[in-house]
Amino acid sequence: MAVHELVELKFRLADGSDIGPSKYNSSATVTSLKENIIAQWPKDLYSADKENGPKSINDIKLINAGRILENNRTLAESRLPLSEVPGGVITMLVVVRPPLPDKSSGEHSQVSEKLPEERAHSKALFVVVIPTEICQLLQLQFLQLATNKFSSSPPPEIFNISSLTLIVLTQNDLTGSLPTHICARLPFLESLLLGGNRAIPDSISICSQLQELDLGVNQFTGLIPLSLGTLNLPENNLSSTSDLSFITSLTNCTSLINLGFNNNPLGGILPSSVGNLSPRLQQLNAYGCGLKGSIPAEMGNLSDLISLALDDNRLVGSIPRTLNRLVNLQALDLAFNNITDEACDLQSLSLLSFSASQLHGAIPECLQNVTSLRKLYLESNFLNSTVPSGLWRMKDLLELDLSSNSFTGSLPPEVGGLAAAIKINVSMNRLSGSIPSAIGDLQNLQSLSLVRNRLEGLIPDSFGRITGLVTLDLSGNNLSGSVPKALEALKHLQSFNVSFNALSGEIPNGGPFLNFTIESFKGNEALCGNPRFGVPASHVVKKSKKVQFALFIVAGVVVFATIMCLGFIFLGCARRKVEANDAIVSAILAPEK
Repeated sequence: MAVHELVELKFRLADGSDIGPSKYNSSATVTSLKENIIAQWPKDLYSADKENGPKSINDIKLINAGRILENNRTLAESRLPLSEVPGGVITMLVVVRPPLPDKSSGEHSQVSEKLPEERAHSKALFVVVIPTEICQLLQLQFLQLATNKFSSSPPPEIFNISSLTLIVLTQNDLTGSLPTHICARLPFLESLLLGGNRAIPDSISICSQLQELDLGVNQFTGLIPLSLGTLNLPENNLSSTSDLSFITSLTNCTSLINLGFNNNPLGGILPSSVGNLSPRLQQLNAYGCGLKGSIPAEMGNLSDLISLALDDNRLVGSIPRTLNRLVNLQALDLAFNNITDEACDLQSLSLLSFSASQLHGAIPECLQNVTSLRKLYLESNFLNSTVPSGLWRMKDLLELDLSSNSFTGSLPPEVGGLAAAIKINVSMNRLSGSIPSAIGDLQNLQSLSLVRNRLEGLIPDSFGRITGLVTLDLSGNNLSGSVPKALEALKHLQSFNVSFNALSGEIPNGGPFLNFTIESFKGNEALCGNPRFGVPASHVVKKSKKVQFALFIVAGVVVFATIMCLGFIFLGCARRKVEANDAIVSAILAPEK
């Protein structure tokens, strides 16, 4: 395929509908195709609010000619079989990984209750059992039967279809066990996705081509079998020996790309053998497992690692310097641990999270040199001093959370340098001074929280220029003046809070203010406006002011008249006195007769 050749593609979804066709340059990567699919995902597929739709490229598999396409390859490198359809449209199958519960939501127990409602949206709803007739499709390469109501065990004959490379049975009600050696007759199997069921294979250690096994959101208990090959076991109740020996058993899985055993009560210490895992490993999810000890230095051997999530454990110490060798690492999540270090040498990072990690002192200034950063989370620590000025100039940063620390100083005009930012949270610090008008330069901003600082002065009119603003919270400061009428132009503003400040004047009543309540304005005694805001009505205040002005005029007239009267009296008395004196003088000077 020529490097700049145009390729016409369409993407077949689970309900039989298509995205496309559209033309793509053969130099386009599989990652860019997946991003395009997510952007065009139909709103009415499975659910109107897209809850079951893909959230990231890792939720999607693209399959062409029976092969799963790798994210980092271009269309040209993927060697699409164009010769079979000259000038035609190539159809790719889109397989979506079922969504897992939010790891921070604590709603795992509700998953099984939500499944029936979610399944009600499915456009292909089967009942009870998988039809055995499928087993007659001896050339079948991928089997996608997710999000239905299959129960019991799947027909064992399915695992005799030696051509299968992908099996997706997620979010059903499957129970029982799969055949002991399911890969004995599936030599080409690359992905086995069984999340949201109640079945687990006894052994898959002979699946030589397996790249991904997803058994998440099931009801498994007990020890993790040492015979497992590649696996994804989130949201279960699995345990392991204290040395996490199952990790050592995975070191022979040289095709392993994704490994996830998050949200299982494993405990124990990450063994040094983690550095001997597959050199192709790109994603490692081990959050919420109660892991102890430090991060092994051998972790730096995983040269292809893109995402490392070790948050919500009990890890201590510092980040091993060997991690500097992970030149492809884009996401590092160490939140809710006790890691006392920075990650300035990881120059490819897109996401860095040290939330609630017991960090002290100042933000390392070297972080501003990690120009690849798109999301930085440092909230709920013990950081103090001022925010490095260079941090406000990170023009490609999308999300910044510095909340719940002890930062001092002011919001400088340089804050306008966060040109790409969509979310900024610096609430619950000790920032003082005024809000700079440069805040209005953040044209992409959707959420801003400055809650509970020591800010004063006026609310800038420039907020009215941030047309995409959805959430604005300025509560708990000492802001004065009025609520700018310019904010009526923010048609997307859904949440607005200026409570507990020192604001005065009339509250705007147009645009988004039609939907706000008393909660947005309480604690400002001098505000007035629509009574539904819990403030005095504007006309009452205006009438009171008119009365006061009239009384002032009347009082002025009375005082002026009094002064004039006193002046006339004084002049009259003075004139009579002069006349009397003149009469006396005339009498004295008159000649005697």
